[in-house]
Amino acid sequence: MPLATFEMSALENPSDPIFIPMERVNTLIGYYLLIKKLTIAHKLHAEEIGTSVENNPLILLRKGPKNNKSIFIEFGCHGNEIYRVRELLSFPETLSKIKDTYTYYFILTNPDGLILNTRENARGKDINRDFIKFTTPEARALNKFITANKKNIKATLSIHGARLGSKLIHMGKGHKLAKSIKRALRSAELDYPHPYMNEIEEEPGIFGMINPNKKFGTFSEYAESLGIPSCAVEMHKDAIDKHLFLMEMLVGTKKYLENKK
Repeated sequence: MPLATFEMSALENPSDPIFIPMERVNTLIGYYLLIKKLTIAHKLHAEEIGTSVENNPLILLRKGPKNNKSIFIEFGCHGNEIYRVRELLSFPETLSKIKDTYTYYFILTNPDGLILNTRENARGKDINRDFIKFTTPEARALNKFITANKKNIKATLSIHGARLGSKLIHMGKGHKLAKSIKRALRSAELDYPHPYMNEIEEEPGIFGMINPNKKFGTFSEYAESLGIPSCAVEMHKDAIDKHLFLMEMLVGTKKYLENKK
């Protein structure tokens, strides 16, 4: 249900079958308000590139001028993997403080799933399995933007939440990218409260590495199909400093791109 049409009764009665915890509604409202604040301060540029099933805006944030060395970050494709309000709000704040010549794109992919606390979107579709057929409006919106800008996008990150420990998942071209991110996280001593990156995991059964003819429709697979190195980052739900975690992921990504030249 779109934010503009919430019925308060659905927020007040936990026994109601459509009960939605106010914390999750406030998370999305707070996110939109923060975007507005950072946009007004000219630290970020915001552009609506589509709408979700429930007509919540899909707002693409951009840090820096448009150029030919861009990094695209997709977050919250699974709505129930955003564990805390601060986790979501920390990312645009972090991007607004970066000072370099790269262009950063950042998008909350599944606002409906965030509100409903579900992996899927409001139609029960897993967006991160829809980057082949593009049956969801969310996947279509990302596809439209990325295909139009693929010459300038040099790497993509797909950020997820993990309950059992953090890991990096890569395919093909993303292998060296994943290694570079791992080195950055380790050099920043981000090994607490659990080892963030014990291994760079390929997870062949999930990402079609055993059978190269089988595709699952993930965002990372999609980016790789366009020739863009990609890494899926499973960030532990208890990660202490998400500002620093994101910054070091970007440090690793930039080092990868610089070494690639």
